[in-house]
Amino acid sequence: MASTRRCSIWTTGPEAEVLLPFVEPARLQLTLHVKPFGDAALPPRVLSTLVNGERLPGERLRSGWQEYTWDLPASVLRAGLNRLLVRVVPVEPVDTSPEVLRVGVRDIRVARGAPDGG
Repeated sequence: MASTRRCSIWTTGPEAEVLLPFVEPARLQLTLHVKPFGDAALPPRVLSTLVNGERLPGERLRSGWQEYTWDLPASVLRAGLNRLLVRVVPVEPVDTSPEVLRVGVRDIRVARGAPDGG
């Protein structure tokens, strides 16, 4: 019987880049399974994502492993490699060490979104 193992990687700072290949642009849904570094006593942080330079709405990080999902319109994607930039920023400007702005990423999923127009 085959077994599956789940592993996670940790960003080394407040920003990480992933290249996602697509054959053709289409409306998609991006889901990241993320855990913030540290505990709930740390300053509130926001998970910010950009796809090919287009900023997606930020999501406030919650403790523990959580899923964060964004709709990606076909207009922000292109055939070939697409740049996904994941950033962690404090909600308010505070003096934080880079370690506090790290996250663990367990899964990156991309799925077909609902057709445009409904």
